[in-house]
Amino acid sequence: MKSVGLALVPLLFLRRMAPKERGRMLALLATYVYLAFLMLAVLNPTVDRNSLELTKVFFSASYVVLALWLGYGLVLLGVRIMKPSIPPPE
Repeated sequence: MKSVGLALVPLLFLRRMAPKERGRMLALLATYVYLAFLMLAVLNPTVDRNSLELTKVFFSASYVVLALWLGYGLVLLGVRIMKPSIPPPE
């Protein structure tokens, strides 16, 4: 569950991003919505075990987007932590 929280960190920094990076993040969000929720609506799996096993492979592609967001979240948190809050005196 912690990894999902870290995957959502880039969405918190969305307003601070440059337009190009913001567009990439929104494109990844649209890709995730398609791969997860619209795929669920299109496949419409039943609750029996055989159907769930057959459709499980189609949802594995959405984990790629979560992995990208997790990486972006770790980088953004690392930059935020390492960035000095008070500029050094001149």
